[in-house]
Amino acid sequence: MKVSPQNLAWKLFIGDCHEAVAESESFLKGTKKESTNKESTEKKSADKEVLHEAHALLDQNQLSGWVYQRFLENGNVSQEIKLYFYQKWKQQWLKGLVQEEALREIDAAFALATSKDESKCPLKATLLKGSALVGDVYSHLGQRARCDLDLLVNESDWARVCEVLVGLKYEHQADEIWEANQFKALYVKKAANENINENINENINESIVVELHSRLFYQHDNSDSWSRQPHHKYSNLSKLENEEQLVHLLGHLGYQHTFLMLHWFLDIDLFLRKYGSDLDLVKVRNLLKDLRQKRSARIIFWVLKKYFKTPLPEGLYEGSKILEACLAFILDENFLWSSSPPRWKYLLLKHLAKDRLRDALIYDWNWLKARFL
Repeated sequence: MKVSPQNLAWKLFIGDCHEAVAESESFLKGTKKESTNKESTEKKSADKEVLHEAHALLDQNQLSGWVYQRFLENGNVSQEIKLYFYQKWKQQWLKGLVQEEALREIDAAFALATSKDESKCPLKATLLKGSALVGDVYSHLGQRARCDLDLLVNESDWARVCEVLVGLKYEHQADEIWEANQFKALYVKKAANENINENINENINESIVVELHSRLFYQHDNSDSWSRQPHHKYSNLSKLENEEQLVHLLGHLGYQHTFLMLHWFLDIDLFLRKYGSDLDLVKVRNLLKDLRQKRSARIIFWVLKKYFKTPLPEGLYEGSKILEACLAFILDENFLWSSSPPRWKYLLLKHLAKDRLRDALIYDWNWLKARFL
């Protein structure tokens, strides 16, 4: 049976690692039983093309670093195969070092700002998404791609946090403001190579991007009431409690970004594998109901069950034959791997995923108004 790039990418991503590696290496070497040299050359070329395309699929979904780490942990992988994925892993690892140093600097600056004015509440922020997951469900910096550092900040602390970042030489980066992103702000600065790691002889030419959020979802502004837990590395940077963190990961992927990017599915898969049995499911369901995100979460759970074989806690996923039939048609493997799926599928799913059609239509109107009016 002919292996497609998509099949091979799935195996490298979450399938049997030994089997995936064996297939990849056979593609590089070509088969030994060829009738003519011409046929042998054509077969090797076609096989290598499968590997190239599988690598491209993994790369565009920011999964190459994850695959390389799997190779390291499973062993017996040839250097030639590792090289396909090593460069991205190394890039993510170096960028992770830069970002970890940036977070330590911000954490210390928050402590200093608090000590200078003890009449005000201690300055705090909450790590979101990749910044909260690396070092937790991801054991190595090279496993998880991170574009920026997402920080949730209380609205009352917003001006003070912006002032601290400017003091650390970050510059505010103007962005087009409309209803769905008016609660965000970007701050950017170049990384200082000498602060990263004295043992690394690398020219790290990275920008550090901090994205501040005053709320988690644009249509809800109750983020201040969500529970936090301490972070083991920092004094003034926390994480969301596990139930809130799961709900935010679900909402970010399904409600906000319409199920694009497989590495965000992987985040939730790994989170549920580690914490699923200890979650307060009543709290999770109530949060999803209050946010009107039950349907988008249900769609994610369907994908995790079907493609990732994620062990979902009993009672977390409530199936629906009609919804599942629709999803099997719309949210297929081609959609999941694509960075730009068919427009009609994307728009249909975007509206299908909302608990209330009204919410989707309000978003549509605000988007059209911002672009054309």
